[in-house]
Amino acid sequence: MGGPAAPGRRRGCPGRGSSGLRPARGGRVVCRGTWRDRAWRDRVEVEEDPAAEGAEGAGGAGPGPGPEEGPSPSSNGNRRRANGALGGAEPPQVPLEWDPVTGKLSSWRARSRSDRLEAEALGMGPVAARLPQRLAALAVAVGVAIVGTKLAGAGLRRGRVAAARRVAQRGGAEGAATLLGHKRHREAGPADLVCIEGVHGVEYLRPGAAAAFKAMQKAARRDGVRLHCISGFRSVKDQEGLYFGIKAERVQSAAERARVSAPPGYSEHHTGYALDITDDSFLLDQSFEHSEAFAWLQRNARAYNFEMSFPRGGAVSYEPWHWRYEGESAAIEQFYGR
Repeated sequence: MGGPAAPGRRRGCPGRGSSGLRPARGGRVVCRGTWRDRAWRDRVEVEEDPAAEGAEGAGGAGPGPGPEEGPSPSSNGNRRRANGALGGAEPPQVPLEWDPVTGKLSSWRARSRSDRLEAEALGMGPVAARLPQRLAALAVAVGVAIVGTKLAGAGLRRGRVAAARRVAQRGGAEGAATLLGHKRHREAGPADLVCIEGVHGVEYLRPGAAAAFKAMQKAARRDGVRLHCISGFRSVKDQEGLYFGIKAERVQSAAERARVSAPPGYSEHHTGYALDITDDSFLLDQSFEHSEAFAWLQRNARAYNFEMSFPRGGAVSYEPWHWRYEGESAAIEQFYGR
């Protein structure tokens, strides 16, 4: 009763008696326990000055703790008095860490306190309190993934269209394929073509086909027949507009349209060996078979290696104006190869 107050037990100082403290030389109280005890060890010294002891004893209600015992680290009042006497020493600072959710630097204590206050306000646990932020980050990640998937799908579709066009242009093993009665044909390149005079301006043909048609024109003119090229080489892109555009305009099915016009990639005009021939009427219909020009072609066209592509009774409608040049090995492979 009235004696010095024994310091309270501190966690983290096992084996040091009931107080967890041990006296050291010079009257210093040493504890190898929690960070508070280590702070006390580093910052609090009990001076052996009798005047300081007397002042501290006179200021208390009873006899103060002895120099070897020191103030109780577990007593808030003693800790406040010790801190005040030493100029308000503070415990060690907790290092800051980057919070990926808030995007700020903060200590684990600050984050824990923030989570606890937010959880209390929302009536949920600290983990659930950070759930909206995590869900927002997850939603952003999912949105980025969806956009990436759509872009990849669009690129894949464009790649398939480009591949199909390349296949139509180069033919090769695919040249044997047929569609609605038409064979697939390779598209001639610009370097493979030369220009000739046509009804609508300049037309393009393979050099051998162009030379043979000019010779045939001259021979027909000597016989009083005028022959004109109304259509020569046609690209796959041009054939797309001709096939699909007129098909929609005339409200035709694909099979109906293919009877009079080849699908893109399947037209003989892609080769540069085929052309549409007319007379001074400049018409392209079956009435051309009654003209003097058609009669002359039937008698003389083969002498110049020209053959009518679509005679009567074939899978494609009868076209007396459509002729193709077969005077080269490459042309024979185009039209008769596998």
